[in-house]
Amino acid sequence: MNSVRETSSRIDDVAADWAARVDRGALSTEEQAALDAWCASDRRCLGAYARAQAVLCSMDRAQALGAGDSFELRSAAPAAAIAAFPPHRPWRVTAAMAAGLAALVIWLMPHWSSDPSVTTVKGELRQLPLPDGSSVTLNTATAIQTRFTAKQRVVELVQGEALFDVAKDPTRPFQVRAGELTIKAVGTSFTVRRMSGSAVQVVVREGVVEVVHAHALRPLRAMQNQLVELSPRTEAPGQSLVQRTITPQRVARELSWREGLISFEGVTLAKAAAEFERYSDIRIVVVEPELANKTITGLFAANNPAGFARAAAAVVDAHVSEHAGELRISRN
Repeated sequence: MNSVRETSSRIDDVAADWAARVDRGALSTEEQAALDAWCASDRRCLGAYARAQAVLCSMDRAQALGAGDSFELRSAAPAAAIAAFPPHRPWRVTAAMAAGLAALVIWLMPHWSSDPSVTTVKGELRQLPLPDGSSVTLNTATAIQTRFTAKQRVVELVQGEALFDVAKDPTRPFQVRAGELTIKAVGTSFTVRRMSGSAVQVVVREGVVEVVHAHALRPLRAMQNQLVELSPRTEAPGQSLVQRTITPQRVARELSWREGLISFEGVTLAKAAAEFERYSDIRIVVVEPELANKTITGLFAANNPAGFARAAAAVVDAHVSEHAGELRISRN
């Protein structure tokens, strides 16, 4: 029986082979399906594949620099980069999508202890392989701090939103800290959202996590398709965590940002406009208070605030005008 170390080595070898094949040219339909199946077979495969692609990019760049220049492989190396996904295209971090579609930023960061801080700018999405075989996907304007040692796996979500796909390691539970919350997992998939003035939110996509509040009497266990929230204004110890079961469709909506989309369901125009400001420097202003309190439901491209403004205006029987770099929704 192969040891864990041998299994990880085998995954790295296969990842390197796939990266080299993609680098040589487009995959056939059968090869693409095989790569998709392999990436889905183990969470470590995705991280290994991203690392292998980044190493190829590093080698290409080193050759381009020539003998008179230098390049360190420990530096972050992008495998592909662009701002957002087209709204009609599913988000998949595999094969030609990662290599050629330029729809995602994937950075290789093999030495986390030397640079533990990772951030995304407004409108940027970034998927990162972690040293333990886990991966994290950062939404727009997100910042994390990482600490991986032989005894612990800790990520602090400073601000923003991130999806964590955790590799199993019972000897080192994976911890995400977001303010007064700590989310502990062994092998699972979940998101954490921490925004100024809003409740800290945890959504479990797969598996089980343990949510610990600094002042709670006991930890809370959350399972697949469950949401846990902590209001920053709650003061009563032990009563700050709210847990509820949500539908798989709601989970999918909560994760729509991975496809470059923003999902609203019964959200006021004022809150929807504020959400778009996370992704774009173009400000949407809802002029009349009665319009600001109108609600909207739909799926919108995060990189198209003008399209959202026009659609929202049509729903509430208003119009859109541009003034000083702002999009104004008004009936006047």
